[in-house]
Amino acid sequence: MGTKTAEVVIATPLLQVINPALTNIMGKTLDGLVADTNTAIERGVKTVETARDAETMTQSGRQAIKAINAIRLDFTRPIDDGKKRLMDEVKSLLKPLVDANDKLNKMGMDRLAELRVAQAKAEAEAAEAQRLADKKAFDEEQRRIKISKSQGGTGENIKPVVAEKVAQPVNTLQFTNTVKVRSIVSRDKIQAAIDEGIRTIQGVKIFKVWQFEVTDSKAVPEEYRKVARA
Repeated sequence: MGTKTAEVVIATPLLQVINPALTNIMGKTLDGLVADTNTAIERGVKTVETARDAETMTQSGRQAIKAINAIRLDFTRPIDDGKKRLMDEVKSLLKPLVDANDKLNKMGMDRLAELRVAQAKAEAEAAEAQRLADKKAFDEEQRRIKISKSQGGTGENIKPVVAEKVAQPVNTLQFTNTVKVRSIVSRDKIQAAIDEGIRTIQGVKIFKVWQFEVTDSKAVPEEYRKVARA
């Protein structure tokens, strides 16, 4: 009952404006137009005469709808104008904060971009240094094997030459409050190292056909890892 009462309270003032306007324009109230249209629907459109009547009535209906929308605009236009003024005022008030926030965000993003470039350069330099160290160890091991064979040995008992470990740059960009990261084994890095001649990687079994299998992912050194989202 409460809802119906509210509907009447809302509708009545509108009808008090709409009905006199429609009566003045159309000679009927809104309820009268609806009743006439429904009667025409029940009667059906079976003859030329009823078709013409239907056309005339739909034209009247469109005219009534246009008139009611014009009345609606009389009610809503002041509200819309007030809303626009309020939005413009809020936008004006917020502009200094929005501009400052955008400027600070751009400064932060630009600085992060610089740090990413520096980080990538440091990582590339460290990777190249490690590659050279690994190659140096590999070449030395091959040299010892060659000497062993030249002296009648098989070279199988030569102690593997362990490459010098190059210090890796700390990636401070990983530590954020919004993104959790973890270090996982990079198969691409391992394969690239094998292709360069590396034959010993902790936690990795390297086969003679230049393929490999990760036997202990936790034991794989950091230079053979990559960052991934947790």
